[in-house]
Amino acid sequence: MALATYEMNYTAILNSRFLADFFHQNRVGRFRAPGVFERSAVLEVTVDRSKFYFEARAQRREKKRLVFYARPTRARRNLCELGVTALLRAAKAGIVDAKEWYIVFLDGENVPPIDLGKGMMIQCIPWKSHDDYARTLRESDIALSLMLSPHPSYPPLEAAASGAVVVTNTYDCKSEHRLKEISGNIIPINPSLSAIVDGLREAVRRASDLKSREEASRIHLPQTWDESFDRILPRSLEMFEECRATT
Repeated sequence: MALATYEMNYTAILNSRFLADFFHQNRVGRFRAPGVFERSAVLEVTVDRSKFYFEARAQRREKKRLVFYARPTRARRNLCELGVTALLRAAKAGIVDAKEWYIVFLDGENVPPIDLGKGMMIQCIPWKSHDDYARTLRESDIALSLMLSPHPSYPPLEAAASGAVVVTNTYDCKSEHRLKEISGNIIPINPSLSAIVDGLREAVRRASDLKSREEASRIHLPQTWDESFDRILPRSLEMFEECRATT
């Protein structure tokens, strides 16, 4: 039923170059027809650098923090079960130690604490506002954020811009190479249990290198929504007039 909607008569504004390439390369729905992709517009993912930036003073804490964007009841595509299992294995293997680390759910859901063993817990922190969310990322050292989708998702990119080392998964055209091009803070992994654990091991190793994290926080994406919308506004207005003319 979802795929059938892409057969309808429309002109597309696609949210991210990743998603646009996925539709084009996989010939989804109307994208099988010649010229449809070329007539579309791409609204590139934007990371607001007034909120998401490296803040050195935010790193002066007794313990390092790992945030897990899980969304267990609202979005199965975020692979909560796989992420929790990977954290269990990481705790068991001593990759994350309760003396040095604490782990939090960052998703606004009232998730009960999870005991990972060896004194390590995952606690849920309340979701208050967009500014609080941004501050949480600036104060975090590692972000685990998975999404089984060609879209890159916003939390991994915002966390990378905030200076966190990010473990996130690849999917189709959302490749390792393309994710690394955005930021050196991103560790792209296959969406498998062993790969996530290996990614967490590498993230822990890199978390203490604040200089590298700061350098990699200068991600290669638009920095304001005005910048993104300016790129597609002329074509979007053309689309609007084309639709009006054919109604």
